[in-house]
Amino acid sequence: ISQVAGAMGRYSFTGTVGQFLNLGFSGAAITPVGSTVTITVIAPDNVTTVVNCGSFSTNGSCSVPALSSTGANNLGLPSTGTYTVLVTPNSYATAVSGALSLKQFSLRP
Repeated sequence: ISQVAGAMGRYSFTGTVGQFLNLGFSGAAITPVGSTVTITVIAPDNVTTVVNCGSFSTNGSCSVPALSSTGANNLGLPSTGTYTVLVTPNSYATAVSGALSLKQFSLRP
């Protein structure tokens, strides 16, 4: 990805109900120093937040959907369709570049 200062990035992927994914952000270059970006995944209905991965100032990853440490509600993606990944800078002066990656995984009982 490559976003000029202040631009919000919108990226998409196709997911299947019940699927578990890991969203990675690597090779991060966020300027100016000390700036962050927030990464959020939105469901195919374009309303429901599947996971807010939080703010990144460097490389990181999160599970999509978020996993409960107790195992409660670990049901995977809520529906089949096109999901949107939003990369939002913390200010209009923030520029970002790096790579987004998705890897599928499964939960074992």
